[in-house]
Amino acid sequence: MSRVGIEKIRVNPTTLALDMHELCDARGHDWADIRDVMMIDERGVMPPWEDVVTTAVNAALPMLTEQDKQDIELLLVSSESSVDNEKPMSSWVHRYLGLSPHCRNMELKHACYAGTGGVKIAADWVRSTGKKALVINTDRSRMHFGKPYEFVMGANAVAVLVSNDPRILEFEMDKYGLFSHEVDDLTRPTSRVETGNSETSLFSYMESLDGALDNYVERLGEEIDYDQYFKKNIYHIPFGGITMNAHRTALRHFGRVTKSAAREHWEKKTQE
Repeated sequence: MSRVGIEKIRVNPTTLALDMHELCDARGHDWADIRDVMMIDERGVMPPWEDVVTTAVNAALPMLTEQDKQDIELLLVSSESSVDNEKPMSSWVHRYLGLSPHCRNMELKHACYAGTGGVKIAADWVRSTGKKALVINTDRSRMHFGKPYEFVMGANAVAVLVSNDPRILEFEMDKYGLFSHEVDDLTRPTSRVETGNSETSLFSYMESLDGALDNYVERLGEEIDYDQYFKKNIYHIPFGGITMNAHRTALRHFGRVTKSAAREHWEKKTQE
């Protein structure tokens, strides 16, 4: 089996950013709560001259060589913030990146999971074809001024080049866990209307992590030593503070449940 993984990765924040101190002062909110619990120092602000296509292109373009542009035969752009309900934004991204016309492209929508799912699809594509794939996750928050969750909103784009030359990270293609379920935590029937329950969303995150890890261990078919088997943990999250709870959820599979022990282990696996 050929090697598959991430050859290049690049992040493009928005042009503007808002310091959390300033936002907390304006909203009368405790800065320590945002810094220590949510682990946020600042949030991105998308100005009128940017959109999700702009940030997607700006994330990928500087890292791509002319040869990369010719070798990429799959482009996946994931987002909850599509600018058109008929045409995929990947078609614009394809154009402005100057990719080869011999390249499949499509837009993916699956809440926060679409980018991660796109990387998995891209990895399978690379393994089966030997051609490169580009995955871009690009999003912006809606108008949440004055809402409790305003502090975790923002905008950003991340581009990942997947190939047979995994210079940054190599995937173990046969090792994974799956867990899917439908949950009504959020609904966005139009581009300007959104409603939901943040607690439902966070509990769903923990349930899905728990289920995916169960499935991973079952597929692996062997007992594992957590410390030795998982060298580091990378969590896909809406804000930094959720990683601590996520890690405690994972550790329950292996007998580590006290808060102090879990925090020490979390720091070792995610920050050192």
